[in-house]
Amino acid sequence: MRNIVRVYRQTEGAHAAYQSLLDQGFRAEDIELLAQGDEAGAIKGNFIAGNQGGADFTGNEVGDYGGNFDNVEFGPVYLLSVATTSDQQYRLAEEILGRFGGLEPDSAKPH
Repeated sequence: MRNIVRVYRQTEGAHAAYQSLLDQGFRAEDIELLAQGDEAGAIKGNFIAGNQGGADFTGNEVGDYGGNFDNVEFGPVYLLSVATTSDQQYRLAEEILGRFGGLEPDSAKPH
């Protein structure tokens, strides 16, 4: 068995890919759709320090909190994994996942 994993930033793409896999004959028990979330918020540009005295978390003077909120970026929200039993099934899953906006996990990381 060979697994393929893709990440999605949008609910619609993840759910459409999941449904398309089922429509193409993949077994529900071979498909896993996980929603990722973090109560801390964004993974980049997120507020992370108290800035007491006008300094950022490294001790540099910043004057206000503005720099902590610049360039906010959220990571992928959904992870879709498919267990395949043949090269042909793997290629079909890969095509379906890509059609609905699935990204390879490493290419979905914020820069």
